[in-house]
Amino acid sequence: LFRSIQPIVRLSVNILLPCAFIATGAAVFFGTDIMQWLYTDMDAYSGRVFAWLMACFPAYCIMYIYSTLLTANGNLALLNKVAIVGVVINLSLNLWLIPEQQALGAAKVAFITQTTLAFLYIFFSGRKLHLDKGIKLLAAHIGYVLLLGTAGFLCMQLHIYWLYAMLLYALCGLVLIFLFRFVSVSSVKALMAK
Repeated sequence: LFRSIQPIVRLSVNILLPCAFIATGAAVFFGTDIMQWLYTDMDAYSGRVFAWLMACFPAYCIMYIYSTLLTANGNLALLNKVAIVGVVINLSLNLWLIPEQQALGAAKVAFITQTTLAFLYIFFSGRKLHLDKGIKLLAAHIGYVLLLGTAGFLCMQLHIYWLYAMLLYALCGLVLIFLFRFVSVSSVKALMAK
């Protein structure tokens, strides 16, 4: 049973996480432009808040995958304990950072809380379901993020309209997904056949 879910977990991570990194990078590199495009009277501060909030997205994707595994395995008590840890971290840091940094502080706390919970879900899923440690997968995702960040930085340096630069960045991210072989048509077909 534990071996049979490993390919599904790997495929889910390989589909969701790179796309989440692309969206996060777009917010980090083009956040101010996006906010000014969507709303009137927005500044760089709003862009930073948006970037920190979007940085939570990869953690949300991880939590959707691994918390679902723990739920399906019947580890509801463990899920509640992890949630309590999240509440304690969130409340403590909000009491400290919101008076000092206001909305930016709340956004940073959201990132810290969600990222911590994501790591806890990965850790406990690995222990309870005997999942592979996935060192190669982790290294691949780190390499992907580094190259994606480089592509985003270079696209920002281009003297073109920001929307075109962002679309070029997103295209680079999609190409990298296939270069890193996170998703392939054959792997999806093989999983569907099983």
